Formats: sequence, structure tokens, C-alpha cells
Amino acid sequence: KKIIKNANVLLEVKNNNDYAQKLKGIIKKHGAFVSKEDNYNTEEKIETVMSIRVPVAEFDGLINELIFDDARQLERSVTSEDVTGQMIDVKARLGAKKAMREKYLEFLKQGKTVEDVLRVQAEINNIQEQIESAESRLAYLSNQTQYSTITLTYFEPKAGYEYYGKQSFGSRVAHAFLDGGKWFVGLFIAIITIWPFWLAIAIIWFVVKQYRKNKTIKKNV
Repeated sequence: KKIIKNANVLLEVKNNNDYAQKLKGIIKKHGAFVSKEDNYNTEEKIETVMSIRVPVAEFDGLINELIFDDARQLERSVTSEDVTGQMIDVKARLGAKKAMREKYLEFLKQGKTVEDVLRVQAEINNIQEQIESAESRLAYLSNQTQYSTITLTYFEPKAGYEYYGKQSFGSRVAHAFLDGGKWFVGLFIAIITIWPFWLAIAIIWFVVKQYRKNKTIKKNV
């Protein structure tokens, strides 16, 4: 059978750079390679997301060696897809298209007029496009069954960051209250920080009020 295996792994690490250095050796050990890598540095964490292509026979060995030192696995999922039927179907259609192309090539040799030749050539071009598409699909499936893909995400949390993962409704509500409290405290501190602004507003308001009061007194006099 031809099986396509994919995995998603999320890890929390103590030091992003140290983990990355040791990971290179593990990837090389299993004959794998990194097909894509993205690095992010935010206020919350230092994170790396990479796609690792590994020979099918080394899939289980590599995925089990991703956790080392102080790495902590937070999420892990593995999926398998049987594409045996797809590959058989594509091969059958490919064989039929090639046989049809040979027949049209014979017709091309027998063409008596320019119109006949052009019409047959157009059919040959159309069949050739279908053959190339089928060959491309077959090559893709073959490659996917020879190499599995592990999407690995690992991050180094910064001070104050906590990973909550997939939360229940109750947990989400609780964290929402906590986040709301933190937001309110932050807002209150921000308001206090700009006290000179509020003092200026109060002085302006007092001056305007006194001006209007004096103006009213003069009118009455």
C-alpha cells in the first residue's frame, strides 16, 4: 500500500537557539531535511515553525526524538492517508492517454490535407497536456509516499506568557475575566500616568468657568 503520513507537533523549549542546534543533528541522523522554516520573535515568545521531510521508514524514529532536554510536548497529531487507489487510477489513465496519443500520431502520418493535419495535431497537443498533468500528479503522490511531513513548532516563552492550548468554555471564560482585569489595571495606570494632562484640563475648565462668571456679573452691573 501507498500511505501518506503527516504529523503536527508543538513543543515548549527552554532555549530556542539551543534546541535548534541539537535538532539539526537529529534531522540529519534520520536522513531528513527541512523544506521550509519560519522564525518569529514577538513580545510573548520566540517561535520557530518548520516543515521536515523524512523518509517513511524514519518517520516514527524522528518524531519520537523531537522531545529532548527540557522540551515539553504540548500538542501532537498524526494522520495517514491511503493513496494506493489514486495511484492505480492515475497510472491506468496515463497508460490509456499514451495509447491514444500513439493512435493520433498514426493519423497524423496519414493526413492528406492541411486541415486534417492541424485538427489531429490539436488533439495530440490536448492529449499531451493531459499526460503531463497525470505524470505530475503521479510524481507528487510517489514523492509524498516516500517522504512523510512533520510540521514542527517550538517556542521559548518570554516572561509572563502561558500556553493555554485548547480550552473548555469555562476555562476560556475564566481567562477572559483575568485578561479583562489585567486590561482594566493597565488602563487605570495609563490614566494616572498622564496626570499632567488631566491637571491642564482642570485648569482650563476653571479659567473658562471664572471668565464666564465674571462676564455674567459685568452684564448685571
